[in-house]
Parts: sequence; C-alpha cells; structure tokens
Amino acid sequence: MDYNKALFEMYEEHWPRLRKALDLKGVNTIQEKISYPLLIHVFPEYQKMKIKLFIVGQQTKGWGWNGVADYLGTSKWDDFVEKLDDDNSVEQFIKELTKIYMGFHLGEKYYRSPFWRSSHKLFRGLNPSGPEYGFLWSNLVKVDQHQKRPRSFIEEIVFNLFPVIPLEIEIARPDVVVFFTGPYYDQRLTQTFNRLGFDKIEGYDEETLSRLTHNGLPKNSFRTYHPNWFIRSGKSRELDKVFSKISELAKI
Repeated sequence: MDYNKALFEMYEEHWPRLRKALDLKGVNTIQEKISYPLLIHVFPEYQKMKIKLFIVGQQTKGWGWNGVADYLGTSKWDDFVEKLDDDNSVEQFIKELTKIYMGFHLGEKYYRSPFWRSSHKLFRGLNPSGPEYGFLWSNLVKVDQHQKRPRSFIEEIVFNLFPVIPLEIEIARPDVVVFFTGPYYDQRLTQTFNRLGFDKIEGYDEETLSRLTHNGLPKNSFRTYHPNWFIRSGKSRELDKVFSKISELAKI
C-alpha cells in the first residue's frame, strides 16, 4: 500500500471544505494567528517496524512559523502565508505542508522538549533497535491559534470539516496508538471517535492511563497525560512507569 498517496488523496478531498468554511465564517487566519493544519508523512522506516507506533498530541505550537518556518528559509508569518498562497492549487498546498512535516524530522531539533524526548523514548521501548524515524506523529486538534489550543468555534469548524485523525490512523495501520492528550481533551477525543471506550488498567487511575476501545483503533490504544504534565507535576518517574506499562501490554 502506498501510505502517502492515500494520505494525499484524503487531504485533497477534505481541505477545500475547511478552507471554504473558514472563509464563510469570515475567519482571517493571518490576523487570528491560526496555523496551517498538520499533515503527516509516512517515512519508509515506519513501514519496516515490528511494532508500528502512532503518537497523537494535542495541537501544534505555531505550525508553519517560528522554528518550523526556519525550514522554509523565512522567519515571518506573513512571508510563510504568501509562500503557500501564491499558488492556489490544493495539490501544491498539500505538498508544501507535507514537506514541512518531513523536514521537521519528528522533532529532531526539539529533543529537549518533554514531548519529543518522551515520544522517542516510548518508541525505543517498543522498538529498541529501531531507526530514528520509525514512528508517526499527529495531533488531535489539527491547527493551533496563537500557538495554543484554538478558540472553541475555530476548533469546532476544523473538527467538523477536517476530520482526518481517524482516517490518518486507518491509513497508517499502526499496532499501537498513544494519545498524549490527557483528560482535558477527552470531550474532543470522544467526539472524534464516536462511542469510544475507556478501560481501566490495573494499578492506574483512568486519568493517568486508560486503554481506549474503538473499532477505528488498534487493540493497543492508550490515553495518558501530555509529558509536560508529568514533568510539571514532578512525576517524571510516573511517566517512565506508564511507558513501561504500555510497552508491556503492547508486546503481549
């Protein structure tokens, strides 16, 4: 299966609806500092993994500007917008955003951040000898606003018109999916995956670690806190225990 061809076709189908909806609502994405959507790319290394891991975060932190904009050779938000909007072709737009994901190299320059350090650590626990780019990363909320979670009505538009997370997972066919979204995003999570179940894992309260059950998710799907929460709460050791438990359950 050509994962990236399938992803491209899926994005191509959904993007015009989102763009039209934002326009109809009078949303100025530049003034509102709304990022472009995170579009993923499947690296060849992922396809070779014994245990394919798909990590889902909350939302980006300025996707398409700040550090990511350096990849395109520009540091200004407006310059980045013009770079993509010069060509109104949806095809070109998707290709440009996919290039950003590829160039970001799963947080290669951000290993000091709790999210990326933890993501790679979890991957290593599942695939000790795996290569650097052996897992996938996406976000539950596909855009950010002012580098944070978007306002509720923006998030709702994106959720309704760009419902691609379940489709990304369906195309990628991972063995393990881990949502670093924490309980504060559970409402969005349950709306994204209708009739989602939260099963208790012995030794953990539901908020810290739950197994998720849904027809659109693999058996080994889990929701835990964002790594930042563990570290801010002084519970780094608890995060290590969560990862060990996920690895243990995924390898049974």
